[in-house]
Amino acid sequence: MRGRVDHLDGIRALAILAVLGAHWVATYLPVGKGGYLGVDVFFVLSGFVITSVMWRSRSSEPVGRQYVTFLRKRVRRLYPALLALVVVSPIAVALAPGAAVTATDAAERGLLAAVQGTWVLEAMGETTDPFRQTWSLAIEWYLYLLWPLALYTARRRGVPARTFARWSALTAVVLYAAALPMSGLLFYGTPPARFAEILVGAVIALAVAEPATPDRPGRIPTGRGPQALALLALAAVTAYVVLAPWHYTADPVRWLGVPLAVAATGWLVLHGVAETGGPALRLLSWGPLALLGRASYSLYLWHWLPVYLLDKDSIGLPVPVLALLGVGLAAGLTTASYLLLERPFMGSHAAALRPGRESPAPTERV
Repeated sequence: MRGRVDHLDGIRALAILAVLGAHWVATYLPVGKGGYLGVDVFFVLSGFVITSVMWRSRSSEPVGRQYVTFLRKRVRRLYPALLALVVVSPIAVALAPGAAVTATDAAERGLLAAVQGTWVLEAMGETTDPFRQTWSLAIEWYLYLLWPLALYTARRRGVPARTFARWSALTAVVLYAAALPMSGLLFYGTPPARFAEILVGAVIALAVAEPATPDRPGRIPTGRGPQALALLALAAVTAYVVLAPWHYTADPVRWLGVPLAVAATGWLVLHGVAETGGPALRLLSWGPLALLGRASYSLYLWHWLPVYLLDKDSIGLPVPVLALLGVGLAAGLTTASYLLLERPFMGSHAAALRPGRESPAPTERV
C-alpha cells in the first residue's frame, strides 16, 4: 500500500503470528506458548510509530487542541473495528452451540471493552471472554491519555528530542523496575511494565527525530554486522515463541521474554531506519508478510472469537475440522474488518517514520 513502511508492517506480522501461536497453536500442540511475546512487540512498535508521528508533525495549535485532535484521530482509526466486534460477538455467542458465556454476559463485557476497561478484570484474574484480547488495547489507551500531553508540551517549550528521549528512557527504567516485584498476572496485564515497553519505542523515535550534526553525529551502525544482528534478533524471538515452555505469568517472562522482545524489536526498528537492504529487512518487507501486518489490528481483534466459540470440548467435531473452521471464520472476519472498517481510516505516515523528515499534522492520520 502506498504510504506504508513495509518493514514495520513485517514486524507487525511477526507480532500477530506470535499471538496466533499462543492462542491457536498452543491450544492443540505443545509449542507456541511463548507467543504472548507478540504483545510486547506490538507495544514497542506502537510507541515508535505514535511518537514519530506526533513529534515530527509541525503544528502551531495550542497543546490542548493538538491533544484533542490526536485522540479524535485515534478513535476514528481504532474504534470502527472495535465497535463492530462489540456488536457482533454477543450475537455470535447467542447463535453458537454450547457457548460458555451467555449473550447478556457477552454484551456487558463488550461494553467494558468499548470503554477500555477489560484490562482491570483480566489483571484480577477474571475472564472477559470473548473480549480477552482487548486488554492490551486498553493499556495503550491509558497511555494515550498521558503521553501526548507530555510530548506536545515538551515540543512547544523547545525541549530537544534527544533530551526528551533521555527523560523518557529514565521513566521507562523506573516503571519497569517498579513492575518487577509484582505477581506474574499483574506484571503482565497492568500498565507499569507495558508503559515501559511503549516508552522504549518512543525513545527510539525521539533519538532519530533530529538530523545528525558534527557535535552530535548519532550515526546508526550499518553494514554486515548490524544486518547479522537483525537476523539474530528475528531468530531469537522466533525460537522463544516456538520453544518457551512457561506460562505468560511465569517469572522467566519478566527476566528473559520481555527484555528479549523489547531489545529485538527495538533493534529491528532502528535497523530499518538506518538500512535500506539486508536479509532481515528483505524478509520483513516481503509482500505477503507486510500485507498480513497491515491487517494485524483487525486480525488481533477477531482471531479470538472463532476459537473461543468453536471449543473442542463443547462441539462434537474433530479438532482439525474445528481448526479449519476457526481459521476460515477469522480470515473472513479479518478481511471484512480491514477493508470496510480499517482501511478507509488509514492515512500515510511513512514520511514521519523516516529520519530528517516532517509530516504535516493537519492531514496526518495516526
